[in-house]
Amino acid sequence: MLSKEQLVKPKIERVTISEGEIDLRVLRLAEINKWSADTKDKPIVARSTMLSLCICDEDGKRIFADANAAGEISFPVANEIFDHCLAINKLGKKSDAATDVKTEGATPTGS
Repeated sequence: MLSKEQLVKPKIERVTISEGEIDLRVLRLAEINKWSADTKDKPIVARSTMLSLCICDEDGKRIFADANAAGEISFPVANEIFDHCLAINKLGKKSDAATDVKTEGATPTGS
């Protein structure tokens, strides 16, 4: 049986994007809930907020302090990373187009 420590231990996934490799954190339930509430009526900031929460170093420490800092990433790269963030957190579908920034109603897959 899993212990509490095992359940809450940060999970880091290294993914390959067009620019190289990057580490992403699987978000905790509380972080997903806060992200959903904070971005419900603000789909434009949903992407950069998700990136600021997920992009991390190899120890799981966030690299970007907030959405504004993550907003400095080029859009094509941000879009690619965002797709990985959604996938590792089992949220919604990958974005189909650069103009698809709407995340309202993003739900865990299988529900």
